[in-house]
Amino acid sequence: MDNLNIRQFKLLNGDDIIAVLSTKNDDNYIIERPVIITPNLLGNLSFTHWFPLSGQKVFKLYKNRCVQHVPVKDYVEDAYIKYVLNEKSGQVKIQSIQE
Repeated sequence: MDNLNIRQFKLLNGDDIIAVLSTKNDDNYIIERPVIITPNLLGNLSFTHWFPLSGQKVFKLYKNRCVQHVPVKDYVEDAYIKYVLNEKSGQVKIQSIQE
């Protein structure tokens, strides 16, 4: 896991995501296991899967939708790896209208 290129991407719509950058193409990036960064009520940041209702782990991110991307700090990388490897973090509870 030492060779992972984990980066933060700032998207045009304002979203910040963290993902493993696996390939740089001419017009897109191939990213794996993206999570979106969201602030919580206490002022801390938390991770949420970018597409929580899908089992897909590899995505194409077009460069024209990305403002900038940078490597993350070591402690963020550690937290990201723990989050994506935790199987329970990917499970979404869906409630019916009756619930």
